[in-house]
Amino acid sequence: MMGLINRKKHQQHSKSEDPSDQTDNSSLKTRDDCNNNVVKQFFIALLLAPVLYYTFVIASSIREADISRHAARKDDFNWSQESDGLSLIINFGSDDDVSGLPYNLGPHRVAVSLYREQDIVSCQDNLPVRLRITGDALLEIPMSKRRSDEFEDYWTGSFSLPIEGSYKVEATWEECAARTAGSPSKEKREYDFKVAGKKEYTPKIVGRVGRVNEYYPYIVGGVNEYTPMIVGGVSSTKGAWIAAGKVKYDKDISASPSFTSQQYLWADPAKVAEGKEMTVLDGREKSIVLKESIVADDTAFYEFTQLSNYEVVCWIGSKSAEDIWGSFKSLRGQLFPHQRPFKFHYYPATSFTQPDPDKGWSTSFRKCKHILISLDEPDEPLSQLEYKNQVTTFINHLLIAFDEEHTFPALIWMFTTMESPVDTKNCHDAYMERTSTEHPCNDVLKSMFISSPFPSRVRLLDNTDLTSAKMGEDRESILAAIALRVFVFVGHQVKVWRDVGQVGGIKGLTKNGVTEPNYELVSYDWT
Repeated sequence: MMGLINRKKHQQHSKSEDPSDQTDNSSLKTRDDCNNNVVKQFFIALLLAPVLYYTFVIASSIREADISRHAARKDDFNWSQESDGLSLIINFGSDDDVSGLPYNLGPHRVAVSLYREQDIVSCQDNLPVRLRITGDALLEIPMSKRRSDEFEDYWTGSFSLPIEGSYKVEATWEECAARTAGSPSKEKREYDFKVAGKKEYTPKIVGRVGRVNEYYPYIVGGVNEYTPMIVGGVSSTKGAWIAAGKVKYDKDISASPSFTSQQYLWADPAKVAEGKEMTVLDGREKSIVLKESIVADDTAFYEFTQLSNYEVVCWIGSKSAEDIWGSFKSLRGQLFPHQRPFKFHYYPATSFTQPDPDKGWSTSFRKCKHILISLDEPDEPLSQLEYKNQVTTFINHLLIAFDEEHTFPALIWMFTTMESPVDTKNCHDAYMERTSTEHPCNDVLKSMFISSPFPSRVRLLDNTDLTSAKMGEDRESILAAIALRVFVFVGHQVKVWRDVGQVGGIKGLTKNGVTEPNYELVSYDWT
């Protein structure tokens, strides 16, 4: 037995010690493997040949398309002020990757970057670049502030054009450090371009072109940006400032006593594109407004005819409120001539803390059922924090003066400021970080109403779509459009009241056949 085991061990040891046998076996195995691999590779190559061919074709097409896209974007607006630490880029959307063709309606993307520390500090969260589009329509390019590790300070935005046509970018750069030093220097650049497209469009995703563009908020899918919108809870036409020559009117506006060659009119872009006539209304101080530019729901609008003598509409505020009231009165005779003027009152106020220091109207104003507040010209300019605190206190006073439980449930409307965001007097020394190109007072108002510190009958009438692009210009046209909005939401509220059987009368508030007598009018104590 031991011999057998030793013999087997010897044989195994002999095999391990015979290199010639091991080499021969390995060589044979290697030759067989190589032959098999060659055959396999040959058949694999035959199978993959069509795939490789089409991959090459697709890759070539992608590369050609990429080159075409870059060629199409070579004319995009790019303003780099290396010495001033400024970079401004606008990437226009295009439905065709062919250089020279018009851009589409949008959205078009904008990015502005500041690099120098002195500008970032001097600007104090105010964007030193103002961007506006002129031509067949007028609009501001709103910007939002963003932060990143790569850029010290940068802003992004987007815009869409309301109608196809010819346009121009107007970019104005004002160096913040020079402005702070009292010697502001401005530089302006312009860029002409054309857009073509239908009213409804699907926004194109703009690829990353350059390092700045990776911060664009990408948009997937799209909607018609000029469909009816909600203003203060009421459906309203989403208009735009359109060149007067592009609009079709129901009469010759050049013959209108209120027309003085207005370059832009607030109009419904859909009706402009369709060539539909719009109704001309003569505003105050030689201005005009188009009815269809504001009114989206005729039924609610014409409920204004049902406004009773005891559902008084009141404006409270400074010259801004008085001017809106004046524009409203100019339109009343053309729209609702039977509604008598005594229903529409103006109460002057230049302070939120002491609105009626002489007690001239603190009793009579308690008849009001619609209260409209606009106070853009206070006695003393207010800081942003003072503005917030004083507006809050003032509205709380109104809620007490018009206690919903014991009085007619009056609606209170706070209007956004009409002051240009370029040269602001109010809301200085901002306590809120500036994250947009809005007026700092409107930043406060929007923030307040988003957080909802007031009951639902206190509402914000946001008119920044009308005011932002004008930047303080053509005030009368803005006033006329805002005044027309007043007719819309007052008419809407009258309809709401009537639908629940509510009406104000000489004997008091009647609701569902039950009349609650009017409360005794006493002077309100603002302290």
